[in-house]
Amino acid sequence: MQNVLDNIELSIEELTENDHQSQEEWMMLSQFHSCGVNCNAKNPKGSCNYNWHLDCTKYSEQDLGEMPNWVKTKKDNASAEIRKGEQIDINSFSEKQKLVYDIIVYHSKLPTESKSPLLIIIIGEAGTDKSYLINGIFNYLKNKCVITATTGKAAFNISGVTIHSFLKLPIGSLRQNDLSGQSLLNLQEQLLGIDYLLIDEYSMLGQTTMGWIDR
Repeated sequence: MQNVLDNIELSIEELTENDHQSQEEWMMLSQFHSCGVNCNAKNPKGSCNYNWHLDCTKYSEQDLGEMPNWVKTKKDNASAEIRKGEQIDINSFSEKQKLVYDIIVYHSKLPTESKSPLLIIIIGEAGTDKSYLINGIFNYLKNKCVITATTGKAAFNISGVTIHSFLKLPIGSLRQNDLSGQSLLNLQEQLLGIDYLLIDEYSMLGQTTMGWIDR
């Protein structure tokens, strides 16, 4: 019986040793924890005895009451001002940038009844001033144009909005039905007077999302 127990202990030791060998350094380090708590006297918030409820005294009763809905309130009260692009000197455009700009200007001047949708893909590596061109186009079209992007970060960089937010597109499998009712009316009102839609980082759009945009 004792021999069996010894063999089991040896097997466990070998298994543990093999586990350590297969682990990367950061994995093994993560298993080491300090048994004590470092109570930093110079920084009260680093102390294990710090009373975090004291932070509430920094805010008024009104502030505390508004906190649960703070983000929603800010979104609802967000300004709907027209996006203001930076000042762009179109004479500084490269030959290809100027070509795209001129095509859009020409198209915008065509009579509405004889104008087909303008479809342009602008391709360029990072640092090729695509955002500079976008600002130049927006400065000309102004409120006839909406600048969008496929991600929040890209939208922020061009002072635009995400394409999903602007067109109320479904995200994942949350909604697969066409817009209807008040949501549809709101979108139609939002699109009044909009002739051009620019989508930055379009390469991140999948076929499904492109289909929703086309609708």
